Order: sequence, then C-alpha cells, then structure tokens
Amino acid sequence: MSKEEITFGQLIKEYRIKANLTQRDLGTRLQVSHTQIHQIESSEFYPKKRMLARLCNEFDLDYWTMSDLVVAERMAAERIKLKGAYYLTEALLDRLVTTDVVVNGILRDVNNTFEKD
Repeated sequence: MSKEEITFGQLIKEYRIKANLTQRDLGTRLQVSHTQIHQIESSEFYPKKRMLARLCNEFDLDYWTMSDLVVAERMAAERIKLKGAYYLTEALLDRLVTTDVVVNGILRDVNNTFEKD
C-alpha cells in the first residue's frame, strides 16, 4: 500500500480523532463496544451495512463511496487468504508426497527382507 492509500479503518480512525472521540466514545454513540471500533480501525473486522451507515452518518461520509471501499478491501483480504491457502495446500501436498515416497520405500525394503527369507 502506498502512502496515498488509506484503509477504511484508518479513515474512520482519523475522523474519530478529529472529532476528539475515544474508541469508547464512538462505540457508545454507535451502540457497539469499543473493541468493535478497534477491530474496524485495525481492519480486523469490516462493518455490515447498518454499522457502515451509522459510521457514515456520524462523520458525514458518503455511504456509497465508503461501501465501495469496504467491499474492495474485503475482496483483497479474501484474495490474500485464498492465495495463502493455495500455498499452504501446495506445501502440504509436497510433504504428503515426500512422506508417501518414504513410506513406500520402507514397505518395499520390508517386503524384500521377507521375500529373502
């Protein structure tokens, strides 16, 4: 992410700070916990429509612009998760193949030993 790019969570945090609100204050206004505000600001959680509308209303932000930003961030996060899962799956398959080769080699050695007797 370049310096010009800002996440939805960072944007909300900036607006909250400019409004001189703590996470607890904002949570109280929006009827959610301060933990949920923290999760939104740190991009651990993306708000659903109702919460997004409340945030936009609180800070006089355009709902559709913010909605597009949230959707784009969610999609990017899912792509990263899927890419990570792909690499994890690929690594596990490599390990399984290696294990299978070793086990088959051991079984072959055991069979050869018994065939000699």
